[in-house]
Amino acid sequence: MKKHLIRLLALALLLTLTGCGSIRTSPPALTVTAGSGASAEAMLGTYSWEYEDGESWAGISSDSAHPLWCQEWMPALNASGGAVTVSAEVSPDKITVQCWSVDNWCADDIPDGEAVETKGLTFTLREDGDYVYEVTARWNSARKWNGTAHYCFYTEGAG
Repeated sequence: MKKHLIRLLALALLLTLTGCGSIRTSPPALTVTAGSGASAEAMLGTYSWEYEDGESWAGISSDSAHPLWCQEWMPALNASGGAVTVSAEVSPDKITVQCWSVDNWCADDIPDGEAVETKGLTFTLREDGDYVYEVTARWNSARKWNGTAHYCFYTEGAG
């Protein structure tokens, strides 16, 4: 009996250390950090997520309002200009970023977003005022889960 208990505990420890069975059923939190050290947890918006559920796959999709209509709930990053790095518990495989001037908060006619160039998980903030940024993150290399999630934040301090 003792041998079986020791083997069972050893197996449980091994599974814990190797991360076996760690299946993410929703997108991870995403943090944006400016070169100045300022950081904010970006607000999760629309997402589509799939994960292994036993011998099959399950999925969930969630929709949200446009970032320009979420001022009340969106976090501010106290930074203007400079590089920003995106991080998460599990780094996304790819990001794309777009932005809008905060002059468009709650606009009836939402203008097209302006594409922001990315380099890996880094991009540069606009220096000519405060902006709302939407980061679209994609995870596609995980074996037990994958998906796309939209996150947003705005800058405060430039305009």
